[in-house]
Amino acid sequence: MLFLLLNTLAALVIFRILVLFVKNNVFHPLPVHAYPLRKDKNFALIKKSVGKGTLPKAFRPASFPLSTWTGGVILGDYDLIKDAFSRKELSNRLFSEKLSKDMHRLLKELRIGEMVERILGPEDTLAKNGLGDSMGMGDGYYDETHRNLRVHWHDTIKRLVGRNTISEIIQHSTAQVNRYLAREDNEEGIDPREIFMNGTMNVVTGFSLGILYEFDDPDFKNVAKYVSVFFENMRNMYVNKIIVDILPLWVTQNWLYQLIVKKPLAQTVDTVSPFTEYILTKVKEHRATLDFANPKDFLDVLLIAAEKDSKLGAFTITSSIVALYLGASDTLS
Repeated sequence: MLFLLLNTLAALVIFRILVLFVKNNVFHPLPVHAYPLRKDKNFALIKKSVGKGTLPKAFRPASFPLSTWTGGVILGDYDLIKDAFSRKELSNRLFSEKLSKDMHRLLKELRIGEMVERILGPEDTLAKNGLGDSMGMGDGYYDETHRNLRVHWHDTIKRLVGRNTISEIIQHSTAQVNRYLAREDNEEGIDPREIFMNGTMNVVTGFSLGILYEFDDPDFKNVAKYVSVFFENMRNMYVNKIIVDILPLWVTQNWLYQLIVKKPLAQTVDTVSPFTEYILTKVKEHRATLDFANPKDFLDVLLIAAEKDSKLGAFTITSSIVALYLGASDTLS
């Protein structure tokens, strides 16, 4: 009986893979190009292809075995990227109902909902709104909630620019970067990447939370550690998303698959709770001084919007803050 069950399972998985292969390589063929998941190798290879003029405008990434059989497509042409992001049907990230269910499974496993009630209280608006269906600005569908989050982000930018606050944030972080570069300088030279990354993260902290940290502050060092963990494990996260998107949920949501991926995803999963808890504590602090007529940072703007928009749940807001850290730290620095 067990032998028959295993053979049936294998047959279904193989059938699913063949369907994807035919769909993406026969009916919708695209060039294939090597696309290493390691950032340094990826950059070197793409740079070499651009120099030779051999980088396709759009291609399927050969990152690991069977990766070209998925629906993933890499755009290598600026005009094509602009055109794609102007079209709703093309501008979603690697996201699906399967990935949404997988994320909510993880949030339930980590008891994030209980954390929200513990820190904010059951009567807080975010607790009443729930965790939210959207994964925030950095993930999920390009739907109404995502567009509203972008509008709130842009409104915050306008407010801070109008008050010259954003200039003060940048000047403060720039002065810190210069000070730490001078302090660390020696005859052997220094690797300035961490200092630049701290500078950009502090700009995000000022914009999002209204805080300007010293780089040696314990809270700031913890945030820097959380961000580093995400980037160090980005490859494993990406591969897992592809697998979850390809295979049926009954394969990826059972105990056996979760046991297999537990170790590769352990560091990232272990970071979700403390990073979320940190932002929720800032939500609680902001509640005490929240001025509905005069929001002072991005979190204030989101909390005010959540009073009228129940789709802005606790995790939608915390993950949007996390997305800003990830988008404006390693990449920008």
